[in-house]
Amino acid sequence: MTKIKLAYIRSTWKLNNGTYWKAEDIKGNLLTDLNLSFGHIDFWGKVQLQNKDYLKEQVQKLHELFPELRINISIGGWGADGFSKAANSAKHRKIFVESALCLIKAMELNGVDIDWEFPVGPDWGQKIHSSPADKENYILLLSDLKDAFIKEENQTGKHYSLSTAVPAAKWFTEKNDVKAAGEICDYINLMCYDYYGPWTEQTGFNASLFTNPYDPIGQSTDSACKLYREKGISAEKIVLGLPTYGFAWEGIADNGTHGLFQKSGVFLGNFDYPQLDEKYSTGFEDFFDEVSKQSYRYNAKEKIFATYPSEQFIKTATTYAKEKGLAGIMYWEYGHDIKGQLLQFMSEGLE
Repeated sequence: MTKIKLAYIRSTWKLNNGTYWKAEDIKGNLLTDLNLSFGHIDFWGKVQLQNKDYLKEQVQKLHELFPELRINISIGGWGADGFSKAANSAKHRKIFVESALCLIKAMELNGVDIDWEFPVGPDWGQKIHSSPADKENYILLLSDLKDAFIKEENQTGKHYSLSTAVPAAKWFTEKNDVKAAGEICDYINLMCYDYYGPWTEQTGFNASLFTNPYDPIGQSTDSACKLYREKGISAEKIVLGLPTYGFAWEGIADNGTHGLFQKSGVFLGNFDYPQLDEKYSTGFEDFFDEVSKQSYRYNAKEKIFATYPSEQFIKTATTYAKEKGLAGIMYWEYGHDIKGQLLQFMSEGLE
């Protein structure tokens, strides 16, 4: 196991005082990788990065503070368009690849993460422009990027890593060639979160490690890892993704489960880890589902249910990653754990 400890951080993320994050805010000694999120694809198919000059300054400081820290750019993200056109021909892929390489060299970065959501999307609808040909073009884009990185390494000795972020969903493995992606990329960032949210009819865990038989959706991190393994992804290439945020609903009946797997009420929104005790503490009781290995809180008086990543969940997940021989752990995202509490649990668990 390579013990990858990766955090995504939004390129335009700001502190409570309204200023952008700084290199000094990052606990780089607890990480192996930091992904700047997100680069986007412009009208001409070139990769661009908002707040570029400021970020370059912070990247340089991070390299000085933590010489071993690998800093990458993640391109795409939820709702980010442009991939389908950028990948649909050799000419367009060349424009994309050359601009990506130019950007990471100018920014002194160490690699690229492709977060195309999604090449071929789910039956319930695709948020961005797509084509059935994107199944093949996704792999061609990854392959062209990898070839360019290998060529650069042969010429300069500089190694650039390539990863791709994928959802913990069965439909993705059925509609896209994940085996080929795994053979090309250095590692696969498996996004094991958002199992439940404002879109679901019941309350449930944002991320559950194992499947509870009473879970209406029945999705879990363990089942996702097994699914990708069955599709041909080697364990040592899977980076297990964890959330640093939670969800809460109001108007949730107890029904003997303290609000778990109950008909959803008013969605109160998401909250980051430092906000947990600030927003969902007084009047709440803590619970830990021994089957799912996930934590939640319930306020019987206000009928509020909140699911969140706890220390127990993080450490159980890191133990799972080690036992299964996975590449390591990543999380979304650093801004939700600005004090580094969950990062510390994650780092300790992988030692």
